[in-house]
Amino acid sequence: ELKHWIMIGSIVSVLMASVVLFVPKVGEIANDLTKEFRDYKPPSSEVVDFVLDNTDGSTGTKENLSAMLDLWLPWIAEATGSSLRIICQGQQGTTATIVFETQSKAPAQNTEKARRAYVLRFTQTAKALALTATEICFANVNRSQSPIAETITWTALQSPPANLPLNTKRRIIIITDARQVSGLADFE
Repeated sequence: ELKHWIMIGSIVSVLMASVVLFVPKVGEIANDLTKEFRDYKPPSSEVVDFVLDNTDGSTGTKENLSAMLDLWLPWIAEATGSSLRIICQGQQGTTATIVFETQSKAPAQNTEKARRAYVLRFTQTAKALALTATEICFANVNRSQSPIAETITWTALQSPPANLPLNTKRRIIIITDARQVSGLADFE
């Protein structure tokens, strides 16, 4: 019977030593796993401009705009301070109009759960508002002109939102069939 107690004592001692040696490793592993969440830095702010060629027969449709919003809005939400503007092409390049603008903010808490909730909420809200705001773009599209080159130039000359520096990175996403028809050129 004494042998059994000695054997049990030895096993318990080995287990305790293993736990003591293993516990610091668990702490290091947990620290490494949570480090990316504690040190999370969102992408830098950018201005994303959608240029919508809404002329008859163009690919600048509600469906294609919706698909582009699904692709870009989560990224804009993650890049705190980023701005999305939707520009509706006019009869001439200078009559283009910014019909929608939104800007992402930092979530209330810097936790993974809070960021995911914010991205989802921002994406759903911004998409609904953008699609509503762009209804005007699709109302009267029977035009003879499609000044896409002039509209891109007009868009590139626009300043970023007032709260962003002038050197903020910019992206211009063009939703078009690329058929230019204007006083400048006719590539149709």
